[in-house]
Amino acid sequence: MKFKHVIGLDVGTNSLGWSLIKEFEDGIIETVKTGVHIFPIGTIVDDKSNKEKTKNEQRRGYRGASRMRYRFKLRRGNLKDALEDLGMLPDYSKLLKPFSKKDKKLILNFERGQSYQLYKLRADAINPENKINLQEIGRIFMLLNKYRGFSSNAKNKKVDKETGIVKKGIKELIHFMQKNNAQTIGQYFFKMHEKAKRLWDENRWHNFNEPLDERAFINDDEFTLFNSNGIRRHYGRSTSRLMYTHEFDMIWAAQKNHYPEIFTGSKKKYDDILNLPHKERIIALKEFRKTNYWHLKEYCIYYQRPLKSQKKYVSNCQFERGIFEIMKHS
Repeated sequence: MKFKHVIGLDVGTNSLGWSLIKEFEDGIIETVKTGVHIFPIGTIVDDKSNKEKTKNEQRRGYRGASRMRYRFKLRRGNLKDALEDLGMLPDYSKLLKPFSKKDKKLILNFERGQSYQLYKLRADAINPENKINLQEIGRIFMLLNKYRGFSSNAKNKKVDKETGIVKKGIKELIHFMQKNNAQTIGQYFFKMHEKAKRLWDENRWHNFNEPLDERAFINDDEFTLFNSNGIRRHYGRSTSRLMYTHEFDMIWAAQKNHYPEIFTGSKKKYDDILNLPHKERIIALKEFRKTNYWHLKEYCIYYQRPLKSQKKYVSNCQFERGIFEIMKHS
């Protein structure tokens, strides 16, 4: 008796079911074989939060981190070369002295902490009366290059959950700075170090090299131990790019009188150029870019990569008549 084979498929997102049958001329159907193939899980499940994440999303995160690290090293290399040419590159072999484990336990002198020294240096550098060593100023610039703060390039007004948390942390930090009459973020954390020092002497603070976190206070006299580790984003201590650029400009203006041959250019001069007519502004900007102010701030430390051109996605619209050419800018 003649028959024909018929295969049936049930294709799903996570599995594939199949069956093979024989269909005879008299209408009798005989099942030959059936089966199912379950696809391997296509997502990664976090053990702690039980949240799923696709492998492509994980790959995208790793690639993004790799790009950020590459760009950071590129900026840092450019800054080192510029500081070395100006005689401002710090010698870290003299700054960071190794201690044995036994010595570390004996370091109870608060002012020997690296964090305290750096914030004190940043607080002193914004005072025009204080002449800071060039290598110490270079040390500050190297630190500003490492932590540049949050800067959004989004053009739409829609704020996602992560951006909202960051802006909330920035607003909170600005409030604390105004409360303590701090001109810069560096000066604010130096004041927090000073307060922590007083509490450490009273045996009320847990780490002599950690600034006081005002978020830990329940009231003026009572507070809980709040381990913020200074500026760390995962502890909600977010900062904005504007905070750091403002501190850079204040340091530059304060030290310019002491090193006029090195600290060429200034923010005031740059703002004056922006108010010029268009043609004069273009000529003045070309000349201003030769200054050390522009080279260190805009090219080395706070260089922001422009968005990639999307011209390749522009094409002729099927609903419009005629052919339109994409203008190429020289």
